[in-house]
Amino acid sequence: MDKLWGWLDSSAAHAQHSSDLLTAMCETAHARSATTASLIHGACALAADNQHSVAEEGGLCVALIGQARLEGPLSTASPAQQLLAMWRQHGRDALQKISGSFALAVVDTHANTALLAIDRIGVHSLAF
Repeated sequence: MDKLWGWLDSSAAHAQHSSDLLTAMCETAHARSATTASLIHGACALAADNQHSVAEEGGLCVALIGQARLEGPLSTASPAQQLLAMWRQHGRDALQKISGSFALAVVDTHANTALLAIDRIGVHSLAF
């Protein structure tokens, strides 16, 4: 089963601690699976056990796991990259364009916002 984890700390003073914590978590996950992917951007750290599940561009960090179906033209980009592009174009309305079973995290480090979401049925869960 896909897994998603992360750390968000709005205090810049704790950014190194957050980074160290996620790095340790990722090292453990990498030891279990070669496909784990992670990103650390300031006080935001996200990781998933699928290398195509995380994407970051210009302070917008996304992680998407599960069997999400994204509306829009067919693309060769990863699902996380597609979500990132949809989020840039539609903002929160991008959530209306996702179906299937999924869990996601979208962190905008410029706006200091984070959004966690799961599919309508709750196939994938999140704890915070």
